[in-house]
Amino acid sequence: MNAFAQLPHDYRSQMQAKALSYLQAHQAEHLADDAQLIERTTSHLVHQYDVPLFLAPVLVALAMTELRPGSGTWFGIDLASGPDSPGRHHFT
Repeated sequence: MNAFAQLPHDYRSQMQAKALSYLQAHQAEHLADDAQLIERTTSHLVHQYDVPLFLAPVLVALAMTELRPGSGTWFGIDLASGPDSPGRHHFT
């Protein structure tokens, strides 16, 4: 049986929300290093809320996907949108 299936959905949702809150509060401290922010958030969940070590990184990863663009300093560049992106090119 999957270990995650044994945990109540409420617990996972609550701990993921706590991870998201921590990420939002501390993301400005880690503008160039997502790995350090992820590690701090994981540690926060484990030490502050006694989240099991196997589950904390999963919750942090899910919370990272919830960070909305424009909600802080997160941004991305679509390198595939230029003229050399894959697709059909017609040369004359």
